[in-house]
Amino acid sequence: MTEIYTRRYFEGEGYKGFYFDFPVHYITAEFILERKPESAIEIGGARGYVSKLLKNKGVKVVCMDISQHCFQTRAMDDFILWDATMTPWPKSSNNANCENEKKEFMKEKEFDLCFSVAFLEHVPEEKVNAVIKEMIRVSKSGLHGITFEKTPKDDDKTHVLFRPKEWWMQRFNEVDSKYPVEIVDKEVMELGPFTVSKYAPADGLTKLNIGSFTNMYHYGWINVDAHDLDKWAKSFSFRFEKSNVLKGLNYPSNSVDLILASHFLEHLDRSDGETFLKDCSRVLKSGGLIRLAVPDTVLICQRYLKGQIKEFGQVNVGVEEASDDAEALFRLLFSGHGTLYDSKSLKATLRRTGFVDIKSKLPFESQSKVIQNQTLPSFPSLSFYVEARKPKPEITITEMKNRKLNIGLLSTRFFGVPPSGYSGLEQIVWNLACELDKMGHKVTLFAPKGSVAPPHGKLVETGEALHSTEVDWFKAEQDAYWTVKDNIGDLDILHGHNWFGFEYLAKLEKPQLKITHTHHGGLNRLNLASLAGVKRLYKLNLVAISDWMADVYASQGFASRRCYNGVDLSAYQFQEEKGERFLFLGRVAPSKAPHIAIEAAKRAGACLDIVGATSFVSDSDYVDRVKQLCDGEKIRFVGEVNHSTKLDYLRNAKGLLIPSTFGEPFGLISIEAMACGTAPIALNDGALKEIIINDESGYICNTVDEMVFRMKNIGSINHKKCRRRAQCFSTKKMTLQYVNRYQNILDGFEW
Repeated sequence: MTEIYTRRYFEGEGYKGFYFDFPVHYITAEFILERKPESAIEIGGARGYVSKLLKNKGVKVVCMDISQHCFQTRAMDDFILWDATMTPWPKSSNNANCENEKKEFMKEKEFDLCFSVAFLEHVPEEKVNAVIKEMIRVSKSGLHGITFEKTPKDDDKTHVLFRPKEWWMQRFNEVDSKYPVEIVDKEVMELGPFTVSKYAPADGLTKLNIGSFTNMYHYGWINVDAHDLDKWAKSFSFRFEKSNVLKGLNYPSNSVDLILASHFLEHLDRSDGETFLKDCSRVLKSGGLIRLAVPDTVLICQRYLKGQIKEFGQVNVGVEEASDDAEALFRLLFSGHGTLYDSKSLKATLRRTGFVDIKSKLPFESQSKVIQNQTLPSFPSLSFYVEARKPKPEITITEMKNRKLNIGLLSTRFFGVPPSGYSGLEQIVWNLACELDKMGHKVTLFAPKGSVAPPHGKLVETGEALHSTEVDWFKAEQDAYWTVKDNIGDLDILHGHNWFGFEYLAKLEKPQLKITHTHHGGLNRLNLASLAGVKRLYKLNLVAISDWMADVYASQGFASRRCYNGVDLSAYQFQEEKGERFLFLGRVAPSKAPHIAIEAAKRAGACLDIVGATSFVSDSDYVDRVKQLCDGEKIRFVGEVNHSTKLDYLRNAKGLLIPSTFGEPFGLISIEAMACGTAPIALNDGALKEIIINDESGYICNTVDEMVFRMKNIGSINHKKCRRRAQCFSTKKMTLQYVNRYQNILDGFEW
């Protein structure tokens, strides 16, 4: 049966014209919503248009269909590619491909409602009972729209079973007479006039769907295309404008909220593409969002090399009709196109044309709930998606200097500020506090006893420094807050650098107080739950310390703005001549992986010093194992040192090994090393590739083998280029970024 429901079926053989998101889908969705299900499964749902509408209304819904074409053009991610006549039903498409003994099946009564529209008449009679039995097994009730008898208008040759309503009711009753099921004429579920104002009203935003062709949207979207589609658009109540956008977008500057351009940009050459994007930036409002979808060149080429390119014949007629794989690749990537993009080149193009906050997105996710709910991803199986924003007005450095703020900086309870030994986080807080103080801002530093305020600032002690991971982090931060809340009276903004966001409680004491939070790592279960609770009440104004970290937060549902960390370059003396020993410098913990550094050094025949904190770790057994790997000569275990000694090691090291594998949020130690002229050799982990320029200021390695090779060839790195790269991450640059964020928040541009 899978060979029946192909691209050809949905583009003429089964439907007059072609299949798309018909207006009746909205009517059908409303009909289903009247049953008030909290969860539902749609069987034979084609691309899942009805299910998508239900999901937008808060129903937990899954769509199942047999068609590979529908899967590759699906409207939602909760889609199971499966033949419903094969029972029991798997929990997911991925699970469907597992071996039988590993398959997970849907649970009994998992869904409030099992529904279908124009599906059961496609099922051969000998398989009907098995399908009905499974429908009843997985759901608490049923609703099925069926064509009961063949009519002259019915030219769908895949309809094999026409039976009256009573026959269908009897089939369900034979399986379970107590199962509540509604059997209705399919036309009843689609009955009623479709009006945009009732089913898909405009929301007051100005939204452009550029290069729409027939992939148009309601909800007030302005669908723009160079083809004459006015008659077609009117017949389905779409708003349409015929326009050649290469002559410019016919909208005033700063007038558009959202722009969507799906599979349009690749039809332009690079020059026209940049011109188009610059015009998009012109018409977008400050902070406005653009979403682009283009063919995924890398993915498509990988499929070609694996001999899988013909799979895309399900969505592309050129591929289907190609005589061989090479012609299929040509037709898919080049036919009618002006250029190709990969993620890196598209993001670079967006940067050149003035966009910021550039992020890769999955097909069914967006920073904009409007885009996520009101539009559909074109060709999710072969595309990649990138979103970016028009920058908000930047505060000039002169304005920053003239506008003095009263800023509270909240550090953790673990170490004093500045730290005497280990801790990058507390060092960043100190650097920021001192630079803000130099700029003339009034700084209140909330930090443990023994901390030091900047020269013109104020220290509020939050308790004893803990110096250990073996404490209740949540309670420690909660206890610190009781001190904070009594000292916020004259603050303009409170900037937290802690883990659970207790600073947001200050809104209860002073509702007008603006709050921002820099998270110096990932969000685990506890702090994720804590910040999610705050997010329901206030703007978080979350700051990420790298683009990579910002993408992680976005995947967890949190908007953020990026501010890179910075170091006081004057404290790091550049040194051209290096010693003969490599260096590992960081916590002696599995996440920092000094054991990998030791392995690499031994394989390279190199000398190595292991320098790092052993007190602020939770796995003492691991520390002992690392010590046992050291021989005291070629591989020396040094342990924790003070800041001055740390700088000596950094200056003299032949190279710095960074073997992290946990998702490095930033990698401050790489900046510190480069500031001394020492090249870092790092595994390709987290944000490190944003910091280190490969082959210029250090090396980014994909394997330990590559790390070993780079250690043997470390002399090819120019030490002065290391220092120049570090200068991009100065304390002053970091602080100017933060001040700009503060100003934006205070001016009402929160996120």
